[in-house]
Amino acid sequence: MTIPVAKVHLTMDSRDIYYASWNLDACDGLGFMQTDDAAHGKAAIITPANLLDEVRSFVGGLQAEGMNITIDSVEEL
Repeated sequence: MTIPVAKVHLTMDSRDIYYASWNLDACDGLGFMQTDDAAHGKAAIITPANLLDEVRSFVGGLQAEGMNITIDSVEEL
């Protein structure tokens, strides 16, 4: 049985990538963060596709804290 996986592409201030990654790690099982271009604040969250709503909520929580982070796109892997 294969579980569908999604990649959520993000843009944020480069200085916030580490903070976002550590917070994501604290959410056991939600996914992991991959840095695509740290200088330009590009990163991605790899997550089970059935947890996309939770990832959107996670990003919303970071935005509520004042972080300048946006979801650029979502792709199924």
